[in-house]
Amino acid sequence: MKGHDGSLAQAIFAVDKVIGEVNTQAKQVERDIHSACEKLREMVNEREAQLLSEAETVRHEKEKELVSQKNHLEFLLVGISESAQFGEVLVKEGSESEIVASQKEVVSRLTTLGQETERSLDFTGSTIAFEGDAGGLRQVGEVIKEFGSVVSWDISAEKSSVEGQPSGSIINKPFSFKVIVVDKKGSRVTSSSKGKGFIPFVVEISLNGNQQQQVKVEEIQGKEGEFSVSFTPTIAGQHQISVSHKGKHFKGSPFTIDIVDRPLYRRDYNTIGTDPVLQFGSSGSGEGQFRDPAGVACNSRGDTIVVESSNHRVQVFDRAGKFLFKFGSNGNGNGQFSNPIGVTVDQRNNQIVVADMGIHRIQVFDEKGGFIRAFGSSGGGDGQLSDPSAIVVDSQGNYFVAEIGNHRVSVFNSNGQFVRKFGSKGNGNGQLSSPGGIGLMSKGNIAVCENSNSRVSIFNSQGNFIHHICADQLSEPYGLFIDSDDSILVANETSTNPVRVFKADGTLVKNISIAGHRGTGCLHGS
Repeated sequence: MKGHDGSLAQAIFAVDKVIGEVNTQAKQVERDIHSACEKLREMVNEREAQLLSEAETVRHEKEKELVSQKNHLEFLLVGISESAQFGEVLVKEGSESEIVASQKEVVSRLTTLGQETERSLDFTGSTIAFEGDAGGLRQVGEVIKEFGSVVSWDISAEKSSVEGQPSGSIINKPFSFKVIVVDKKGSRVTSSSKGKGFIPFVVEISLNGNQQQQVKVEEIQGKEGEFSVSFTPTIAGQHQISVSHKGKHFKGSPFTIDIVDRPLYRRDYNTIGTDPVLQFGSSGSGEGQFRDPAGVACNSRGDTIVVESSNHRVQVFDRAGKFLFKFGSNGNGNGQFSNPIGVTVDQRNNQIVVADMGIHRIQVFDEKGGFIRAFGSSGGGDGQLSDPSAIVVDSQGNYFVAEIGNHRVSVFNSNGQFVRKFGSKGNGNGQLSSPGGIGLMSKGNIAVCENSNSRVSIFNSQGNFIHHICADQLSEPYGLFIDSDDSILVANETSTNPVRVFKADGTLVKNISIAGHRGTGCLHGS
């Protein structure tokens, strides 16, 4: 009995709390109504003042016009009177010859005055009226009847639901799902029945605890109580989505959706043989020739960008391996290189990004090789670099740089400003030893290839360690590449199988042997 008493007491307390909330809400509704009607009264008063001012202006103009007409009529009256008096004097005192001589002039003048008088008497069209007739007032009355409404609803989070939850999407591609809202009586709740713009629930989308905005909610036309929720993600990762009313989740909420950088498709590595599909280049320093090609990347058109450490330059080729252009020379000026070994492409704009190892900096170029910016300097401090070996760019334009000398990864924003760093020298979890390759996975995770530890370490987008893969299966790996389905291709420094393919969890998929391979190699790029 005591347990039941406690439950009932809690329920009574809860009801009293809701009663208090309803009273508070009702008072707020009263204030809102007073405020809205006061604004309406202000609008009516303002319109009244405008109309009265217009009426006074029109009255003044009409009065001025009529006074002018009156003055003219008085002038005409004087003219007629003078002409009549002249005629009378002429008849009484003038000779017959004078009367005959003046007759035409007097008659002409009287005729002219008579015509002007008739024209001046046309003032009957001067009218002032208010056009707010009964019909117009009725229309205003109808508008006032529709002015606002007092709504009330009792939404049931237990009966309302989220349907069609997506499981995944791609950056910059919108996804949507449906929300059905039901009240405690089981009836659908619509915005039309509760007021225009009424949204009976709250949608929250978060990534790593940070709220994401730009959520769009619309009622589905012809579908009572159904709402469409859409969102366009701009950051990769696992987003948590919740739909609630007064802190209570609807059925199906919360749920998660995986946002990836690119569409996922699987390559069948079993079909890959030992002979290259395309091969171009030869030893040398001429156009289309190479000396120590250290890194390779592709842009959105399929062009191949190759960085050469000994020739201190970058060469660009089309899909067929035809030489297009080159840029760079030995030196430390803008656009010059000293032992560059890492290259990637910012897929947002096809900018070419080069890790200039000898000068301990990163250089950014446009797609034609025009210099844009450089950042980084020699050292171990924040924003400094030591032997940068590889670089990748995420969907937000952030640069992730693997540093062999500092045994870490440094992160810079799209303007080249230092953001954070992670990793330190060692072989423990989260530590690195001579990281020579780096790649971005579809959910924003970062894979780092460690030459001295012979492994690949996986971190999340913030640099927190997740796990190791490929340990005990690699021999001094120097580079890696992330395939579209998060397969990890790792280049071995010393191995009869220069490329090994792993799943994201570390499962070996295939060893790739290349005909004529001499036992060294690396993978860099995007």
